[in-house]
Formats: sequence, C-alpha cells, structure tokens
Amino acid sequence: MSLLVTKISNGFAGTTPASLRCSSIQMERNKAMDREHVKGAADKAKGAIKEGAGKFTGDKSMEAEGKMDKAKGSAHNAAGNVKDAARDAADAIKK
Repeated sequence: MSLLVTKISNGFAGTTPASLRCSSIQMERNKAMDREHVKGAADKAKGAIKEGAGKFTGDKSMEAEGKMDKAKGSAHNAAGNVKDAARDAADAIKK
C-alpha cells in the first residue's frame, strides 16, 4: 500500500495546482465526450436484444423497435465522434 502511495505522490512531484486543475478539467471534458459513446453502445446492445427477441418470437413490431434502437445507438456514436473531433481540433489549435 505504501508503495502505491509513494508512486502516486512521486507522480505529482513538481506539479502546480494550476496544472492539476487543467488535468481535472481535461478529465471532465473526456468524461462528457465518452457519455455519447456509452449511450450509443447501450442503445445498440438493447436494440440487438430486442431485434433478436422479435425475430425469435415472430414479433415484427419488437424487431422493428430493436432496429430503431440500434439506429439510435449509431447516431449517439456519430455524435460522440463529432464531439471528439471538435475537441481534438480545438486542442490542436491551442498547441
């Protein structure tokens, strides 16, 4: 346990509070961007389950609902990719 604490404290040696704040802001920014991807993956999984259940039971409405959920998941992933690209472009301009 003390080895882990030592390693962590050495990792922050020489950092200023401002640099720690910047890294926490960056982590918040990354977390917000990842939400779209997580939501997209969840919708795609839910859609695949519904679509499979609809095919298995012969329920065309559930199958269609599953396809819609999968499309919704793809849209969330695309939105996440756009946000990531915009963030990367903004970071490149700052450098």
